[in-house]
Amino acid sequence: SSSGRTEELTQEPDWELLFAEDGKCNYDIVCPENANENMIKVCQKLAVSIKKYTNAIVRVLFDDVAAPGSHEILVGPTNRPESVQALKKLRYHDYSVSCSGEKIVLAGAYEGTAVDAANWFIDHVLKPQEGADRVVLRASDTCTVSAEYPVAEMLLPGGHVNEYSIVIP
Repeated sequence: SSSGRTEELTQEPDWELLFAEDGKCNYDIVCPENANENMIKVCQKLAVSIKKYTNAIVRVLFDDVAAPGSHEILVGPTNRPESVQALKKLRYHDYSVSCSGEKIVLAGAYEGTAVDAANWFIDHVLKPQEGADRVVLRASDTCTVSAEYPVAEMLLPGGHVNEYSIVIP
């Protein structure tokens, strides 16, 4: 269980990535093939938000059907190497919004944190650029959110950690 989260903006060299221009976006949203209803809903919400804030239409595709493309928004644990790589750096309650090449990776170790990553992208990246003819992503539009894991909540074989004693000879 987590008692809080800390948000860290990713510190990378400055870069820009053209996301949408004049109501056109080259990106597809890629959803995991085994996505449940909540994951599918967040991918649809992301598509609606992109339309709302950039006036661009994007497709929602499943990773087992769509051939990998160069411009994808990867949501959750897709079969793409960029998702796999991003997930290796995350713990259970963590999520990240990052770019790998020209792909946008919204990574979360499980459904709830993948939804959190998509919502962060909508709130912090898309909303502020509402109505712009040209939407550009920058290094400052990426983040890693880490959960805090209090030791008192940690389970060990046989019970909670607070039921154990440390014995020093």
